[in-house]
Amino acid sequence: METAGRCGIALDRAADFLADSRGLKMSCSAISDAAAMVRNYGTIGKASFEEIRQDVQRRGRKEPGSQKGESWKERTGKIFPKL
Repeated sequence: METAGRCGIALDRAADFLADSRGLKMSCSAISDAAAMVRNYGTIGKASFEEIRQDVQRRGRKEPGSQKGESWKERTGKIFPKL
């Protein structure tokens, strides 16, 4: 979501997703639907990525190598500290 904001994408038009087979399939489907909406209507609906957001809330971030209770953001901050 932070990356989307830096690229000029409104936060209500972006979504974090789980990068596993299920999450990627859901993300690709949402992107395809969003592209079709832009072609047909010239805009993307606010609810376009709601299924992805619900999936992240339901399944949570289960990244390999993460410590119990450690968020993805905390773990990547150790690897890529801000300069």
